[in-house]
Amino acid sequence: MTVEAASPSLIEKTRTVVSEGTGQYRIEQLRPGEYTVTFTLTGFTTVRREGIDLSGSFSAAINVEMRVGPVEETVTVAGESPVVNVQTSAKQRVIDEELLTTVPTGRTQLTAATLIPGMNLTNQDVGGTNIINVTGGVLTIHGGSINDQRTMIDGVSVAVRSDAGDNALERPG
Repeated sequence: MTVEAASPSLIEKTRTVVSEGTGQYRIEQLRPGEYTVTFTLTGFTTVRREGIDLSGSFSAAINVEMRVGPVEETVTVAGESPVVNVQTSAKQRVIDEELLTTVPTGRTQLTAATLIPGMNLTNQDVGGTNIINVTGGVLTIHGGSINDQRTMIDGVSVAVRSDAGDNALERPG
């Protein structure tokens, strides 16, 4: 239990002690004056005694009976709203090694990209039978243009151009 003695007579205005296991407490060296003593313990109602007058070397015994109080619980929810970038619509995904080794498909960037929802490859490697994927293929997402994405491996842009000049599969930069 926490016992707090408050008085304008004290320089620090309040002095707090914690009772022993048996409920005994002792606040020593209080200056003469009028005190308010407050008793608090979790799960019990707070008891407050006002107008206790201490004078000279008087020792006051203040006994209180603590009653069970209402059970209270405080739940603090902390969170932040996600940061939304309104300047660009770039979307990036990282596919980890565990997923790549678990799914039965080839190990190229084109076949790995099809693991992202909405990605389509014109030459899909089903079951990992076309490991080299020599015929290539064209990636699109959600029906977009073949020029809407940039394939990068370890941060380096991989550009593939067709013979048609302006019909580039990807444009570096």
